[in-house]
Amino acid sequence: MNSHPLVELDCPFLPEGFSAGEANEFVIVVGFLTDGRVFFVQPAGDSRSWELPGGALEAGETATDAAKREFHEETGRHLGDSIEVARIRNMLVDGRVHSHASLVAGLAADGGEERLTGNEIIACRAFPELPTSTTFDGEWLRQLVDLAKAHLQRHLNRRMWNETAEYYDLVTTCSKEEVHYGPLLPGESRLRLLPDLRGSRVLDVGCGSGHNLAAMRHAGASAGLGIDFSAEQVARARHLLNDPAFPIWVADMTDLPTTDVGYFDAALSVFALQFAADLRHVIAWIAGALRPAGLLVIAMDHPSRVGNWRGEYLEISDWFHSRTRTRNWSIPDREPLPYFHHLHSLPALIDAMADNGLGVERILEPQALPPDEVHSAPQSSPYFVSRYEELRRVPYAIIVRARKVLS
Repeated sequence: MNSHPLVELDCPFLPEGFSAGEANEFVIVVGFLTDGRVFFVQPAGDSRSWELPGGALEAGETATDAAKREFHEETGRHLGDSIEVARIRNMLVDGRVHSHASLVAGLAADGGEERLTGNEIIACRAFPELPTSTTFDGEWLRQLVDLAKAHLQRHLNRRMWNETAEYYDLVTTCSKEEVHYGPLLPGESRLRLLPDLRGSRVLDVGCGSGHNLAAMRHAGASAGLGIDFSAEQVARARHLLNDPAFPIWVADMTDLPTTDVGYFDAALSVFALQFAADLRHVIAWIAGALRPAGLLVIAMDHPSRVGNWRGEYLEISDWFHSRTRTRNWSIPDREPLPYFHHLHSLPALIDAMADNGLGVERILEPQALPPDEVHSAPQSSPYFVSRYEELRRVPYAIIVRARKVLS
């Protein structure tokens, strides 16, 4: 079930060889591998080049069922975690509708080399970028791939948190009296990043189950707003705060709700930006919601997380670039849940702040608390305690405090 209405698109051009006739229903499939590559196939025929997999719906099929069938027939792979993204009207040059198509996105099962299962497809390949030669217009295909990627990322990330929220709260300790900035890290009582919150209006973007918002209320904030894309997390946050002065909204960071400009005195976002593909959009929205001289504190994954901890050292192949990777969240007695992790670079964050009138005041790389204080950290869990040596030697979080420049 989709959380957002389907996007409506018109394809204003069809390749030569398509003719008007009885309207048909088709499916177009964007199948991603976990490394971000997208499958394209080359059908038989002199006028055909690389295309996205797909075909006509059979009687009684839903779009997602047809997508799974066509994708397997044309690539030999199974399509999982599929979601219908858009409805497309295929238009002829004379303005008539030739047919309709559903755009479906999903994750292709990892496996061996691609194989062909019929005579209609003469080649199949997963491309990191669009193929140079395509049957359909390249910019049109890029639009479809980008749209499918954005919707699939939001769908899987939201589903992951909805289904793991209860378990996460069960195994993770988060303080309701002190703002936390990451696992096993010092909290606000030591880092002192927020202003005096007494009587202030505060914002928590990616608030999860509401612990930091409750902590800001405990510090004297008189009103606040929490935003999170997980309905399950929001339900938990509402139960925790139970305060009309601190409403919690279900909203995706790519589609943030309208709020009063310049309303909030302080804004906080702790380990939420890894679920936002469009960093600039989120920073621009927060900047608009802050009053002049309002303060923003962001804690996010440290750029060192592009590497792999080898027990004694960190192995890194590329430090500088933002990247998106597919990961799995595992909880006992169930299949791992895939999700998309957006690892933003520090320059990308700083540039987004500067471009939206936010002046950086402090940048911190906090070390994990000493061994005798770990179990009293504002945020802790057995999982992170098991990674203690890594967190004492390699920064897990980077924290940036910025202030809205007076205009």
